[in-house]
Amino acid sequence: MVCVVLGVMNMAWLKRRVVRDSAAVAGGTPPHARLVALTSLALWVGATTAGRLMGYLGPVSGID
Repeated sequence: MVCVVLGVMNMAWLKRRVVRDSAAVAGGTPPHARLVALTSLALWVGATTAGRLMGYLGPVSGID
């Protein structure tokens, strides 16, 4: 759930900063847009992976 919450916060920050700043930068994207995109990708891959592993490592598996 932490990855999902951080992913949503990252998306809101992306919307506020990168999308708004890209209109101000002539002919390209802001320099920090690539870092924000990679962070977003890592967070959503982490959330998906954690969700898939819950079936194997959850309370049913006996690992507490």
